[in-house]
Amino acid sequence: MNFILGVARQNAVNARALSDRTALLDAVAAPWTTLDPARHPSLHSAIAQLPDHDNRGKFLTGFELVCANGRQ
Repeated sequence: MNFILGVARQNAVNARALSDRTALLDAVAAPWTTLDPARHPSLHSAIAQLPDHDNRGKFLTGFELVCANGRQ
């Protein structure tokens, strides 16, 4: 549970610190575009998805599942 709460805290801090999340994710992905797509096909697939990626909803769903199991 400490790990989950720590990740939740870090996500909250990051959300406040980022003024433009899409620009940050584009900057992270930019160096990957220089890699050979034939050698790194899954990475190039991820590059296209990264700007729209938002794992906060998935994290919250997982957190709700953990909490629900803890109540049983």
